[in-house]
Amino acid sequence: MTLSKKTDRTRSSILFTCFLILAILYNCNKSEESTQAELSKDSIAMSSGSSISDDFESEEIDAKVEAPREKKENSSSKESYSVKFSGIDPKFERLLEYQVNLEFESQNFSKTRDDLYKMAGSFGFLQQSNDSFLSYKNLNASVWVKTEKLYEFLEASNTLGKLRSESISANDLTYENYVQNVTLNRELIRGQRRSKALSGSSDAKNYTDRERLLSESEEKEDTAKKEKWLINDRVSWAKVQISIIDPYQEKSIQVPDFSEVFYDLASFFLYLMYLGLYALPLAFIGIFIYIKRSFFLKLFSKDKN
Repeated sequence: MTLSKKTDRTRSSILFTCFLILAILYNCNKSEESTQAELSKDSIAMSSGSSISDDFESEEIDAKVEAPREKKENSSSKESYSVKFSGIDPKFERLLEYQVNLEFESQNFSKTRDDLYKMAGSFGFLQQSNDSFLSYKNLNASVWVKTEKLYEFLEASNTLGKLRSESISANDLTYENYVQNVTLNRELIRGQRRSKALSGSSDAKNYTDRERLLSESEEKEDTAKKEKWLINDRVSWAKVQISIIDPYQEKSIQVPDFSEVFYDLASFFLYLMYLGLYALPLAFIGIFIYIKRSFFLKLFSKDKN
């Protein structure tokens, strides 16, 4: 009995150890299969990424190769541009267009005028100036000042005289500039796509369509460039309107002009004759009634009786 019990125990222990060994081997096989699956996924992803990059590189090479061909076919078309896509917006700096109106009062009009012209030459340029040196002296000038020197110009303008009024306004053109950048970038890309899509066909109709589409893209591109240049110019210069007046008027005797007195008299008599022509029929009627007044009085008296 004791020997049979011992043999049963040894058998059960052997079976238990074999079961444990089989379980361990099964788990090891599963882990190896999962690692192989992950490695295969990574390799597939790497191969797809390389294929995409190869496609982009092939497109760039094709664009570079086809650009000289397009230039030979149509010398008027522009050179192709290499445009890089970016998901980051450009740095937004405020693009401000300044307009300033200043009005000064000066007791030394001539000196103030000279000082203004010197300031205009130092900080920018003088666009126009309207001066009056009669009894009432005044000056109206338009000065363009570099935007980075505008605050220095305003500080220096305190020497022109007593400031009567001041108006400063700023127009924000940041969004307009961003829109023009997006439009310009889009037209460059559209021109490349149209040139690449239609360059391989030798059909006359396709050639006409290609030239029409390319000319539309070039016109829109030129318009966007002009608008962008205009925005940069408006931001780079500030327009300053300056008015200077002299509060003291010079006292003088007003001498009338006697050179046209006789002409005025002749014109006056001719005008009276002109009025007399209209009054002449009325005068004849009045004279006739005055002469025949007795007749009209008798006629009215008979009617009353």
